[in-house]
Amino acid sequence: MSSLPRSSRAPQSARRLGPSSPYPFLPQLLDGIDYSRYSILSLVERVAAYRSRPIILCPFELPDPTHFGSWIASPSRDFIFFIWNTARVHQDHTICHELAHMLLGHTTRVVGGDVDALRLVGLGLARQLSNLHRSPRERAAEQLALTIQQALIERVGLEALTASTATTPLWAELVTWWGLDH
Repeated sequence: MSSLPRSSRAPQSARRLGPSSPYPFLPQLLDGIDYSRYSILSLVERVAAYRSRPIILCPFELPDPTHFGSWIASPSRDFIFFIWNTARVHQDHTICHELAHMLLGHTTRVVGGDVDALRLVGLGLARQLSNLHRSPRERAAEQLALTIQQALIERVGLEALTASTATTPLWAELVTWWGLDH
């Protein structure tokens, strides 16, 4: 690791997840995942359980080409909208980024019901839901997303972590996750 240029190294917080980590909740969160069958859905389920709040993943065509995901809350659950027509590894990162917002206690747009969440994204208002890409909140969420991904790589290895991304489209996993494959 020390032979890599400084800009290529994992962030310091990704290299140490002990008691002095800025994310003390992360080891407990990640230790509860079954890595023998890991996919991003495993992480989503774990974060939902950790927060005691369901999370619904929604592949979507977001109206702004520079916006890859949005987190919107209804009174009963959270929705993560993510761009459907990009590489699976990018989708997984986007979902991880939105989960990071939740784990950091950031706030998001709360709508009256589930249909309102779909309508909000459908109307092209997703861009209004987050601060500018360079805001402190976005940087913090991106840092935590990268830290989570680094910790996952350390636990299962890069090859195992990306195996499902190379062979199974996320929409196919979602069909099974939603129980629609029966």
